[in-house]
Amino acid sequence: MRFTPKRNSLLSRTGLVFASALTAFSTLMIAPGTASATVTSCSGFGCDGHNPSIQSWQRGPTHQDGRDFGSGFGVELWTGTTDGDYYAWGKATYPSGSNPYDYTVFVQRCYLDHSMCESLGESRADQLTYEDMDGNTVIRHTGMFYDPAARTARVCMRGEGREVCTGWA
Repeated sequence: MRFTPKRNSLLSRTGLVFASALTAFSTLMIAPGTASATVTSCSGFGCDGHNPSIQSWQRGPTHQDGRDFGSGFGVELWTGTTDGDYYAWGKATYPSGSNPYDYTVFVQRCYLDHSMCESLGESRADQLTYEDMDGNTVIRHTGMFYDPAARTARVCMRGEGREVCTGWA
């Protein structure tokens, strides 16, 4: 059987398409996406950054404090207990149609004597996890962060050359 150049070209294109499809299918089967709306098992600092909206809470979530940044922007500190561990996270609010790109939100966790602090989950307000819309106000939240008895936490918003933070929890 003789193959003409045209037929060889068709066979190699068909093989290439088949190989590409097989590779894509294998990748999906071997490495499924990490995005999940189910509770993941973790504890203590291992839960840092997890989504608080999908947790099962023993106590909370509880609104601890809020601060108005001005122009409809603001931050709130939320806490809750799951599996016996205490966690803190932030919520950012801003007007729909505004410019949230110039504002960052983060959780600040410090030792009780404030000898060492860390800024956790810092992100532009528009890149936080979408939670809800209340009228014309967009609500987004940070990940949750472990807040053991030897630490304290608050939520801050930075923008327009200044920083506004909630009280400590």
